[in-house]
Amino acid sequence: MVISIDVNAERLELAEYHGADHVVDDSAEDPVRSLMVVTGGKGVDASIEAVSSEAVYRNSAGTMHAGGCISNIGYHGE
Repeated sequence: MVISIDVNAERLELAEYHGADHVVDDSAEDPVRSLMVVTGGKGVDASIEAVSSEAVYRNSAGTMHAGGCISNIGYHGE
């Protein structure tokens, strides 16, 4: 399952066009809660943080199930 999270409607539409199973508008809903609902409370196997945001990194960690993997290519701390 592929889930895309963004605040930009055009990018979310593009994600759907390219096969995302679910899209989450981060400006309209809580992404952590949304992902937990979509995954039945289990969390995700893998997450890619690519926007250089501490908040996004924390959200990635908050949705990860035990043993999951975050590919952090954006946020590297202060």
